[in-house]
Order: sequence, then C-alpha cells, then structure tokens
Amino acid sequence: MSTVRYFIDNNNFENRRSCVQIIQNDWAELREALNSKQLYYYETEKALQYSFLKIFNSHLELSGCQREVNKTFMQLRDFTLGRAAILRSGETATLNRFIPDRQYIKSSNRFSPEGIEWLYLAIGTDEAAVVETTKAEVNAAAGNHFSYCPFKLSDSINYRKVIDLTVADNSTYEQLDELVDTTIHELSCRTKSAVKRDLEKLLIDTYCKILSDYIFKPVKSGNGDIMYAPFQTMAQYFKKKGYIGIIYKSTRYSGGKNLVLFDKNYAEPIGPIRECII
Repeated sequence: MSTVRYFIDNNNFENRRSCVQIIQNDWAELREALNSKQLYYYETEKALQYSFLKIFNSHLELSGCQREVNKTFMQLRDFTLGRAAILRSGETATLNRFIPDRQYIKSSNRFSPEGIEWLYLAIGTDEAAVVETTKAEVNAAAGNHFSYCPFKLSDSINYRKVIDLTVADNSTYEQLDELVDTTIHELSCRTKSAVKRDLEKLLIDTYCKILSDYIFKPVKSGNGDIMYAPFQTMAQYFKKKGYIGIIYKSTRYSGGKNLVLFDKNYAEPIGPIRECII
C-alpha cells in the first residue's frame, strides 16, 4: 500500500507508525535481500517489487515530486565542479589523469561496482569548499602531492536531469514527521487532493533524507561490496528512469556535496590543474 494512501485512508491517525520508521523498515528489507543474494543490484525490475523502491517509484513519477528533486544540467551551469588525485613521486598531472579508466578501478565505489567508469565529482557554489571536498574524498594527508582539476559539464545535454538526494539534508526526521502529521490533520479544512499533493512532496523528502543519511554511514574496510549494494541498486534504478547522475552529500567533508555521472563523457576536465604538497 502507498504510504500516502495509508495516511489518508486510515482514520486512526493518532496511533499510526512513524512515517520515517515505515520507510526505514522497507529500506532494511531491501538491504537484507541484497545481502542474502536474493536480489542483485542490477535486477531493477525485481527490486521494484520491494516496498522501498516500489513506493518511492510511485511518488517519484508524480510531477510535483519530480520538481522537488530534479536538477537539469542547465540549472547546474553556475556550480563549480572538480576532481582530485594524489600523484605518485615524479608523476606530472595531465587532464587525462582525472578521467576514470576501468583498469584502475579495482574496487566498488558507492554507486558503481568495480571496473565501471562513472565520473565522481565534487560540486558546489563555493570553489574553496569544492577543493576541500575533493581533498577529503581522496584522503589527502600531510606530505601527499595533491592535484586538483576543474571540470565543465557537456554543452550537448542541457536538459538531461540528475536527481538531488540532498534536498532534505537540512531537515531532521522529527521535523519531517511533524510536517506529515500536521498535513494529515489538515484534511478537515483542505481538500484531500491538496493534502495528498503536499504529503507526496514530504514523503519524497523523507525518502531522500534516509538515502542521504545511509550514504553518510562509514563503510568498513573490505565491506564495500555489501554496504554499497543498496546504493548501486538505486543508481541502476535512477539510470533506467532517465537520470544521468546523482547529487549526494560527501561522507568525508562536512557540508560538501558530490555528483556522480553515469557516463564519464557528460563532463570534461578543463584545467588549470593545481598542484601542491599537503
């Protein structure tokens, strides 16, 4: 049953379970199916039978919810994009050094498995913060030869879209749940369609908040394939929905954001390359 329908059709609102708890339980079910090999990250149609993705998908298909989380390349034109690398002794950075190459991708990334050439970039409106985010993402340490390169989005796909999972990062679960409660109780003075529309937006925010927070959880060494599987499942789902990337918060730099693009050719390194010893 859709979470929205549960709230609107259930007259006993006072005893309802937390909206957040319902969604978290559904996420746990999806994660367990992946951990136990009942489901693989690339089985999108099968994954859509699980409550988390099934309900998320039903909400995301509504135009109001899409406006909440969609960003086009045109909207990202004024953002700074960058990528970093730690150079080996005697190595000189070139623009090609910052383009993913499958022969060097020996382990899973958060949204992509080993060997997949997706492009991970830091993104933001403050260039200094973007550079610091890239430093954190490559685990730059004292004495490292650090190199940073700005990127530019392709001009040919201005109206293609990415999904922004950070839309509710500034809200707490308590605030979101209280807003859901308040909106439900407005049924006495507003039309059901208006209440449902607002609930859909709040629930998409809640889904994104949960995804964003679980992304932020640290991954234990050697446990990446298991921990990343749910996010790789979501990435395959977003790709099939026509998205070309995901904006998500950095797990290593407070306030930082990253953008993963499903094709490395959707952005290009433009320089100038900056180098320094940390």
